[in-house]
Amino acid sequence: MLSSIYNVDLYTYSDTKNLPSIHAHPGANAIKEMPVIFHQSQINLNLTSRPIRNGVSLRVWDVLGCEGFLLTNYQNDLMQHFILGEHLDIYTSEEELRDKAAYYLAHPAITKEIAHNGYEYVKNHHTYKIRCDELIRTAFAH
Repeated sequence: MLSSIYNVDLYTYSDTKNLPSIHAHPGANAIKEMPVIFHQSQINLNLTSRPIRNGVSLRVWDVLGCEGFLLTNYQNDLMQHFILGEHLDIYTSEEELRDKAAYYLAHPAITKEIAHNGYEYVKNHHTYKIRCDELIRTAFAH
């Protein structure tokens, strides 16, 4: 839907023959290429598989950890960790996705500010050390 209006790049090893308007690229190297792509893209989209209703996709942490702007579908657990419009943004329908993509593409300074806020938040509150400490506390609390 978005590729009929905007230039959309997709990095995947999947077949994209049914997506003729997409600019398809081979999957990117997770260590060397993906961080650069996430950081330099004006909007990074996260589309979680429909059956998944809870949890926070690893891709959310990947993008925010690279100081990339993220527009993701709604997931229940996002609100436990992030402030919408401050760390990232969500959409709940195709219409809202289209409207928010238009807004953020027209306001690159806002996307950069949100990306920076998300990065700082993840860097300061969601490190491996913090997660491991929480895991150990949880495991030994019972």
